[in-house]
Amino acid sequence: MDEAGITQGCLLGRRSSTVWSGVESADIYELCQEYPGKFFGFGAVDVSDDIMTSLHHVDEAKNTYKFKGMVCEPGNSTTPCYADDRRLYPFYARCVELGLIVVISMSQFLGPNISYADPARVQTVCRDFPQGRFVIAHAAYPHVMGTIGACLAEKNLWIIPDVYWTNLKTCGRDLWTEGAIYLQGKKILFGTAYPFRGLTQSVQVMKDLHLPEKFYDLIMYENAAELLGI
Repeated sequence: MDEAGITQGCLLGRRSSTVWSGVESADIYELCQEYPGKFFGFGAVDVSDDIMTSLHHVDEAKNTYKFKGMVCEPGNSTTPCYADDRRLYPFYARCVELGLIVVISMSQFLGPNISYADPARVQTVCRDFPQGRFVIAHAAYPHVMGTIGACLAEKNLWIIPDVYWTNLKTCGRDLWTEGAIYLQGKKILFGTAYPFRGLTQSVQVMKDLHLPEKFYDLIMYENAAELLGI
């Protein structure tokens, strides 16, 4: 992070019953304690768990670990579901009640097919919980234009294109740049999906886009700072 000029970062938990590895809240909390002010922690739920277990993890994230938010992967579970599945609504409601940001991870890899990455599903959630704050990690790729449109339409929705923007070989990656200009630099958050993509690499790619300085500053820090309340 120091090499890349990244001053602060978010550590996103992962709790999943599929082949993807997990990231435990206790480990994230340990890093946050070891480097105070450097990291902001996010817990996670596995949507295959019963709802009471998920609510326990939300309460633990808020009360025990003092995290900023929670992560879920609706399509990436033993029993995949869509982001607007009503079985998830108690989880969303508890996060909104406790003031936690909800990160919904969606991409072509996180579900049986790309319909599970449909950003319109998250739009429904945003409108059902207007007081909530929702972020789509991996920006629902490959639904690039749809995600940009959803982000423009919903005041309480942010996106992290991460490797689908910073990987030079990604099909359609230039659309994120066009979207950033269309959104006037707002609602988009810089991310790396580290270790899939190096931190220094990712920052350099963002610099090489030659975005207007105001847009660059918003994407690289200010949007996240506002969302996190720092």
